[in-house]
Amino acid sequence: MKTVCLCGSFRFYQEMNKVENFLLMNGLKCIKPVPYPHKVPGKSRIREEEEIGTKDHIENVKQSDIIYVVDKDGYVGRSTSVEIGVAYRLGKKIYVMERIKDPAVDILVDEVLSPEELISRVKH
Repeated sequence: MKTVCLCGSFRFYQEMNKVENFLLMNGLKCIKPVPYPHKVPGKSRIREEEEIGTKDHIENVKQSDIIYVVDKDGYVGRSTSVEIGVAYRLGKKIYVMERIKDPAVDILVDEVLSPEELISRVKH
C-alpha cells in the first residue's frame, strides 16, 4: 500500500482533512501535518513550535511514497515549499491539486491531479 504525505498551508486544513478521508476510503495510507496549539492564544506560534512542526513533517515526507499538495488557488507557503524541496531531493513523486503560482516551486512538481486522478494514478 502506498503512503501519501499531504502537504499544504494550515489555512486549507479542512480541505486537507476532506482529501485525507477520500484517500483513506480508497485504500491509501495518509500522513498529514499536525497543527500545534499556540502557547499564547491569539498569537502566532513561537519559533520552537514552528521548529517542531517543520521537522516532524519533514520526517513524514521522508516516510511517504508520494507527496500530494493541497494548494487551493495555487498557494503554498514557505513551509510547504520546503517540504516540496525535500521531497524533490529524495526523489519522491510530487503531485498538486492546482498549478503552484510560484514558478521556482512549480518546476519541482510532477503533475497536477485531482484527488480522484491521484487514486487512479497510484493504484495502477
